[in-house]
Amino acid sequence: MTTEQHPASPALVKVTITTELGAVYEFPDMFAHVLETLLVSDNLHGFPKISLVNESSACLVMPTRIIKTIAVDGEIKWRCPA
Repeated sequence: MTTEQHPASPALVKVTITTELGAVYEFPDMFAHVLETLLVSDNLHGFPKISLVNESSACLVMPTRIIKTIAVDGEIKWRCPA
């Protein structure tokens, strides 16, 4: 089944995480509503790590101390405080 067949299905987005050392991680097929909950925190670095699970059940776990930016569909939604 695809989202075209079921308009009420949650929106899927691509997450791109850039680290302080310049590494780029792209994680497709994330549920947008899950990210909205995560990215409302101004103190994301107050958490030791983030764990993302996408629609395919793939998992990305990363320590927050190395994250520089988090972008959703190419738009930066969170940036490490200076």
